[in-house]
Amino acid sequence: MPVESSIAVKIKRSVVLRNMGYVGREGVSQDALQEVDEAISSCMPFIKPMVVYDKLPFEVDHREKAVWIKGRYRFKGDYIVRNLEGADWMVVAITTIGRGIDDLCDRCFEQGDYFKGLIYDAIGAAALNNLNRRFWLKLVSEAKGEGMGITHRLSPGHNDWHIKDQETVFSVLDGSLIGVELSENYMMKPAKSLTVVYGMGKGIPVSRVDHDCVDCELEGCAFRMMPRGGSHV
Repeated sequence: MPVESSIAVKIKRSVVLRNMGYVGREGVSQDALQEVDEAISSCMPFIKPMVVYDKLPFEVDHREKAVWIKGRYRFKGDYIVRNLEGADWMVVAITTIGRGIDDLCDRCFEQGDYFKGLIYDAIGAAALNNLNRRFWLKLVSEAKGEGMGITHRLSPGHNDWHIKDQETVFSVLDGSLIGVELSENYMMKPAKSLTVVYGMGKGIPVSRVDHDCVDCELEGCAFRMMPRGGSHV
């Protein structure tokens, strides 16, 4: 069960602004831009990217619309079955940037500095997404080296894949190795954490992107507002 702690994330101002609800720099004052830049610079020491993951065999049960791991743990739903079809292995992972950003956000909100808290929250979202993309690119390199393809990111709570299957992720991985725990309501602490699954195999292509907007049902998703050819990085 490897732990990856050497991935260095990069945070773009444009991504932070998009996470805050801005489209480009339209409507953003110079003072706000400066505050965003200062927040990005000052919060970097508080961001601790970590990933715990494993590469596991699995079996697809079409009748039950389920995926079985080690014959004991189950992911259920047409979405996960459809996207793992043809794969030989799955990579299951928990990713996090640690609780530093959570603490900064809490402190700002407690002090009534809601705009700064919003900035830190947007920075945390950008950092987590960048971590996931860079981890995916690492897996892409490994998959290509083994003559295999890899899917885009799959996460419980996406499409018809119920969020309760995060319990399965935490059953096969030890989240405590990177300081992440799951509540009885399927919420993770630190908040800027994510459970992800990727399919890998010789019978599937390498996905063009790490996040597939075609399958995404999130209305108002920030990535849909990106210009054609834009990058998630």
